[in-house]
Amino acid sequence: MRLVRVGVTVAAVIWVIGQVDPGRLGSALTSVPLWVFGVPVLAIALNTAIQAHRLRLLLGGLGASLPISRLMGLICRGAFAGLALPQGGAEVVKAALLSLTPVGVERALSAMLMARFTQLPVTAMFLLWAALSGALSHHPSLVAVAVAYGVGTAAVWWAMLRGIRVPRWLPQTFAVRVTAVRDALTVLRSRTGLVSVCMAWALPTVAVNCAVVWLLLDRFGHSFSFADILALVPAMDAVIWLPISVGGIGVREAVFALVLEPHGVLVDAAIAVGVVRWTGELARAGIGCMLWLLAATIRPGTGPETFAEGNQND
Repeated sequence: MRLVRVGVTVAAVIWVIGQVDPGRLGSALTSVPLWVFGVPVLAIALNTAIQAHRLRLLLGGLGASLPISRLMGLICRGAFAGLALPQGGAEVVKAALLSLTPVGVERALSAMLMARFTQLPVTAMFLLWAALSGALSHHPSLVAVAVAYGVGTAAVWWAMLRGIRVPRWLPQTFAVRVTAVRDALTVLRSRTGLVSVCMAWALPTVAVNCAVVWLLLDRFGHSFSFADILALVPAMDAVIWLPISVGGIGVREAVFALVLEPHGVLVDAAIAVGVVRWTGELARAGIGCMLWLLAATIRPGTGPETFAEGNQND
């Protein structure tokens, strides 16, 4: 999997380099005010706080509690590990870090899984709306992504609602863990109000992501309706977030170029928008890096490399 990610990243970067005129790209980046570069950073900070709040709600449903500041730090550290490790695994690292707190392994895994499960239907809703409304008519590949995402979301929720069955052949040590996670998920499923609130809190994260791209395009001289951006960005992100590259490098810029060019956005400007938007992720990962360094100073051996071997198959 690691070799696939590295190979896709290299191929995407080579393609992007072949499409870009350095002079025009530089002009595009220098043509916008400096404050524009801070917009993705503020947006990612807001989304990190929302993600931490959702995770805190789910942990509360399981009888556990952690300060939102600690959860935000955990998310930042996971973001750095996801960028620093070639095999990725940000979610695995977050779950591992959370399990080291008083929350424990079972509740940590259950909360992380439910946080992901409640995000899926929200994203699928935007994707299917975009596909059915015809907003993706110029992008057959994004329509396919939207349909696949919707089908996948339905399958995941069907499996979760049926419950996790523990195979008899599973070793007792693992069977105990799986049973504990299953029981914790059952508790969360029974809290329909809590699950609905967590799902509702996923809506602002999508809106914030779309607002950033909408503002950046406007600052780069391209006017889009916010409805169009709501249709395009979730579909673009669904491709960018696929675990096929190292931190989305190359793929992100290629997706922006390929999707926005039919709408009149020059390749250089589209790539510039993708690069500026990425500054938010870099800022979060930078904070995570500093937190890793502080943790390693206090407790040697707690850097991201600690989780490298466990994430090789992620």
